[in-house]
This record gives sequence, structure tokens and C-alpha cells, in this order.
Amino acid sequence: MKKHFLPFLISALALFTSCNKTPDIIISINPNELTTADQVKIGEAFQLTLESNPVEFPILDGVAYPEANAYVSTLFYTMLNTAQVQHRQDYNWSVHILHNDDIRTAFFLPGGHFYIYTGLLKYLDTESELLGVIGHELFYVDSDLLVERMRQAFGGVTLGDILLETPA
Repeated sequence: MKKHFLPFLISALALFTSCNKTPDIIISINPNELTTADQVKIGEAFQLTLESNPVEFPILDGVAYPEANAYVSTLFYTMLNTAQVQHRQDYNWSVHILHNDDIRTAFFLPGGHFYIYTGLLKYLDTESELLGVIGHELFYVDSDLLVERMRQAFGGVTLGDILLETPA
């Protein structure tokens, strides 16, 4: 009896292992890749947070200072509408001047929201210097380096919570 049991066992194992079950389909998302729509959503969330805090981020009134807003916007959109900017039609581009003469910086949010402080505008001597700042910042948002830096600074969980609209 033992003689017949071994070939039976080998045949049974061969039969069961040769019948491969189709694996379940797994949906996978690469957490290191954010779509254009993801970047727009992240940018809008940060923009809302920033604009809801006028003490720290006082946006220059466009009605009170129309020349300043028009000037910076004209340079910005001139730079934006060049062939080198890949996402010029993908994002919700906007320009904002922050009223603080003590801060000399500019920055973008994902999705195309540009912020520049009056302190930097007063510090720069020429239009070409301002175009250089705009072009430099524009490169970061257009090449996805901005999102990568935000991922490093805030972590994937924070950005994921924004995309999933998870309350903080």
C-alpha cells in the first residue's frame, strides 16, 4: 500500500501546483508621482490656508495699488507664455503681491500661484532682475521640483491628506 501512496501523492501535488490561481488584481498608486490635477489641488489648499491668514500673509490690495499689480502681472504672464514653460496651460496661474517691506523673497505654490513680497520688489534694481526671479521660481513649479521639495518638507502623509480631503 505504501508503494502506491507515494506516486499518488506526487501526482496530486503536481496536479494542484500546476493549476495556478489568477492573482487578485491590486490597484497601485505610485506615491512619488503627483498628477497635474493633484498639484492644482495641493496648491489650492495651501493658497486657502495662506489667504485665510492676512496677518502673516498680507496680500497687497489690487484696487489700492493697481499699477504694482499690473506691472508684476504683465511681467509674470510674459514669462509664463514662453515655449519653455511646459505647464502654462495646465495650472491655475495667479500672481499675488504680499505687503511686507522687510521680507525679500518670492515663492510659488503647486498649481501656479506666485507670491512676491514688496520687500523684494523694492530691493531689486531692474526689470531684468525681477524677470530673473520670476523665471527662477517658475522653473521650480513647472519642473515639479517644487512638489518634490514640498514632499520632503511636509511628507507624503500631509500631501496625501490634502488630496484625500482628510481634515487636519
